[in-house]
Amino acid sequence: MGAGGAGSAIALALIDAGAARLAVHDLDAGRAEALLARLARARPGAAAMVAEPKGFAPRVVVNATPVGMNGDARHPWPLDGLAPGCLVADIVPEPAETPWLAEARRRGHQVQTGPEMVAAQLPAVIAHLFGPVTEGEA
Repeated sequence: MGAGGAGSAIALALIDAGAARLAVHDLDAGRAEALLARLARARPGAAAMVAEPKGFAPRVVVNATPVGMNGDARHPWPLDGLAPGCLVADIVPEPAETPWLAEARRRGHQVQTGPEMVAAQLPAVIAHLFGPVTEGEA
């Protein structure tokens, strides 16, 4: 969910990682369509579409919206109907576990938190800012 900058980067990364199908959802339908057009230019042949929560059961669902920040307890995507083992990920950095992730965990889904995403990006950010770390410098 989310077709802004972070959602766009995540969509491209999922395609590059081999996602068989990618569904984009944004409250602004025009924004979702614009992301699909950019993805089609960047990765011709990628199976990407706009999806609404009703009737769609993803294997991975990622929240790339502000929902969950600043006390927002809404769920950005319904958890009902998600297959067992569905990965539910959120890029919201604070709180570490949004109400949506807490409920997903309670239902037995695998979750990834925003702080976990940030930690996974740190080596690439450090290398970009300061150059690669050579053996013996670490």
